[in-house]
Amino acid sequence: MSNTNDSPEMRLLEVFPSPVMILTEKRELKYANSAAFEIFNIRALGSDLSLSIRVPELLEATSLAIKEKKHSEIEISLTVPVYRVLRANIISNANLVEFFNASIMIVFLDITSQIFSDKVRQDFITNLSHELKSPLSSLIGIIETLSGPARDDENARLRFLKLMKDETHRMKRMVDDLLSLAKIEGRGSIKPKDQINIIQLLNTNQELFLARYKKNLIDFNMKQMTEIPNITGDQDELMKVFQNLIDNAIKYGEENSLVIIEVFMVTHIPDLGGKGLAISIFNKGEDIAPEHIPRLTERFYRIDKSRSRELGGTGLGLSIVKHILVRHRGILKIESKKGYGSTFIVYLPINNSH
Repeated sequence: MSNTNDSPEMRLLEVFPSPVMILTEKRELKYANSAAFEIFNIRALGSDLSLSIRVPELLEATSLAIKEKKHSEIEISLTVPVYRVLRANIISNANLVEFFNASIMIVFLDITSQIFSDKVRQDFITNLSHELKSPLSSLIGIIETLSGPARDDENARLRFLKLMKDETHRMKRMVDDLLSLAKIEGRGSIKPKDQINIIQLLNTNQELFLARYKKNLIDFNMKQMTEIPNITGDQDELMKVFQNLIDNAIKYGEENSLVIIEVFMVTHIPDLGGKGLAISIFNKGEDIAPEHIPRLTERFYRIDKSRSRELGGTGLGLSIVKHILVRHRGILKIESKKGYGSTFIVYLPINNSH
């Protein structure tokens, strides 16, 4: 839905990059610019604001501003289509009556990035200090051993140097993943704008992994529809999504097993609605117990910590996948069946307009 009114007032509001709404003294939504239509689920102009925005504190502050003709400022949170924190400036001014024949103007400022940057910085320090404690302790122990009992033991020195190399590489991967996650979370409310051909992107991933794991170890079976529309997205971020998922399918699948990637259209994306693309990645291997599935996208959540560490995992891959998909207004679903294997399904909207 969009505005159909092409009045001078409406054209003036369109100049604002931030969401702007104009309300009558009855709290009816008289005008809204394109930015407001994009963020809020506006049903119809001329109706009460409560039909478009179900945020009690904003409705209460607006009613109070109309009644007392006073300016106020509040912060509100939206959870769909993505999490946002907005600062709402509710303005009551006599000029509004003269120019717009209205009572209230609400100007919204998106402060999500500011809120996230504080949270991400705090989480980064907490997570990093916790996760690095174990490898750093190991390194200290190895250094002490090499400086003492194993000083003249060449075999022990070579073995311990390899352990030190493995631990430092794991710490580097962890820091890189944390930085990636912080970057993705910080721009979660900003929609990607590029047109992406999913088939080309998946074929590129396939070539990369076949080269990495050698063709005799893994057999990709790409099934796809003949006509798959482009989606709106970020090429690098979506590449990271499928690299993480395919990497997991290979690592946790049975040796010499089949990784099946399928692309198909859906008329209804689970939990979100609307048309979309589904990209499923199946591997035959040990099943995932139902109680673990909802937690797999949590930071540092691992079903088997020792195995994950052995395979070079940081516990952040699926969390990165989740946050990239949130930015793309998509979703990840995980299915697992005992004795069969696991399927990770990425759903991405075709019309990425919200």
